[in-house]
Amino acid sequence: MGYLIPTIDHTSSYEDFLRLMSAGKTKTGKLINLEAFVRNSAKTLRDLYEETQQRDVIVQRDPDTCRIHRISQNVTILVSNPEIFTTWLEVERAYPSGKRIKKLQEFTIRETRKRGETPEECALRGLQEELGFVPIGDEFKFWEEGGGEIISTYDSTVYRDVETHVTTLRGEVISTRFSPGDLVVMKDFGSKSPANDNEAWVETTIRAFSTQ
Repeated sequence: MGYLIPTIDHTSSYEDFLRLMSAGKTKTGKLINLEAFVRNSAKTLRDLYEETQQRDVIVQRDPDTCRIHRISQNVTILVSNPEIFTTWLEVERAYPSGKRIKKLQEFTIRETRKRGETPEECALRGLQEELGFVPIGDEFKFWEEGGGEIISTYDSTVYRDVETHVTTLRGEVISTRFSPGDLVVMKDFGSKSPANDNEAWVETTIRAFSTQ
């Protein structure tokens, strides 16, 4: 695709990806150790590579610092019910590696776009896959028009020694039909098939809190 810096995209092989990762450096300037990466990351090298093949994701190595960057196009959807005095917060994420990340943050559907997928298609897919919920009529809308909001670079919480850059389009679902329950564990299969419930890429736990 004519990138000017070392890049892995959907045209790249897994061997090319491993070579790029091996040439990457940590914050301290050391070369990335792939065995240590696997031990210390919530997701695997193969997971990161598969994102570049199936999602709107590229992985680049900065030619000056040699840091590895994951760059993606996302949507973030807030879901609420105006008739009940409840807010849902994300409290934990669990990964196949066994790593669990405790959180207490506003619950949203965050989905990485597949290649060729529109933002609306991505949002509706995420709502269906993770919540089993399909908005109707004017229940769903995006807040912004155009390219979305650029999120600052941050250290990935799931890929060791990788910096993440996200361009996201934000929206919301307001529906009196939405009521997932007091405690819900959602399964996100990522690029995997949901045929086997044990293969979930990440499990997100959300809990209801009263706002009265």
